[in-house]
Amino acid sequence: MTKNLCLLMLVTPLFLVQACSDPDFAPPALAEAQSPNMPNGSIQGAGNEPSAEALAEMSGFVPDTPQQRQALVERYFKAVSFGDFQREMVEQMSSSIPPEHQAQFLDTMSNKVRWDSIETAAKESLARHMTVSELSAFLAFVEKPEGKSALSKMRFYMADLSPVVQQEVFRAVAQ
Repeated sequence: MTKNLCLLMLVTPLFLVQACSDPDFAPPALAEAQSPNMPNGSIQGAGNEPSAEALAEMSGFVPDTPQQRQALVERYFKAVSFGDFQREMVEQMSSSIPPEHQAQFLDTMSNKVRWDSIETAAKESLARHMTVSELSAFLAFVEKPEGKSALSKMRFYMADLSPVVQQEVFRAVAQ
């Protein structure tokens, strides 16, 4: 009982923070909470109190494990198409290539660059450097219409900023 009470005291503030900070948050119903470690999906521990797993699940708490991170990264890559990112990046880069070299550049980028290797590295990097909490917040942003819209406009931001950065670097090197 004491162990579960301590867990409840730890998890309840997390539940309240999530409920207060996310207007779309809906707590799972106690009757629907199931623990994969309990027989028949029971939410009860010994002595009829909720199991630690059920309390964590009811609070919305997700442990920060490599498996959870990878699952969230996969969800992110479904929400934000890597193929779209690739096409936009190639398009942006090709606009700075002299016209007589653009066809060769586009052929190389389309047929010789191993984009699957880059995507795998990107997924591994996100899972290694971001926590479950950070990935969850990131996903909450990109899955909303405003987040998708803002993310789609980042290429314009980068297009505006790149020449300024390049010019400033050239100026600094020339001094």
